[in-house]
Amino acid sequence: MVSQNKIGRIILLSSLSSILYGIESFIPKPFPFLRIGLGNILVLFSIINMGITSGIIVGVSKSIIGGLLSGTFLTPSTILSITGTLSSIVLMFFLKNMKVFGIIGISTAGSIMNTFVQVLVVSFIFTGLSSLIYLLKTLLIFSTITGVIIGIITFYLLESFERRKYAIESFS
Repeated sequence: MVSQNKIGRIILLSSLSSILYGIESFIPKPFPFLRIGLGNILVLFSIINMGITSGIIVGVSKSIIGGLLSGTFLTPSTILSITGTLSSIVLMFFLKNMKVFGIIGISTAGSIMNTFVQVLVVSFIFTGLSSLIYLLKTLLIFSTITGVIIGIITFYLLESFERRKYAIESFS
């Protein structure tokens, strides 16, 4: 049975992740399809703190609600967001359980997986593989950089969360 406290945390993380996703759509980008992925901070946070089911709920909620907030819901952007998010969540959860990589490595791998899957989906549904293969190298470099950024932010968020949790427990 899932506690009401956990449900509340999932709803809060989903809401905040969706808001970050929506806000990010207003940040100017050199290319319309390049995103930093600020909403993924809370997806990774939820995977590490609450498991894969919570990560999936937060990730899919981010894609759907964020799409509604940014005006891209029911467009190819939402399909790409959901497929990339789900694939990266599975990989990040697997890597977390392997205990070989730290948070930054897990985040970077998730970011690369997200990009790779999105390129595959676009190439199979919309264009041919050959047309996107030229962009793949640039996109993967961008994904590596954004994965490291998201990983660093998530690391400090988790560290802050643990300090606060410890402080609250010490006063109890």
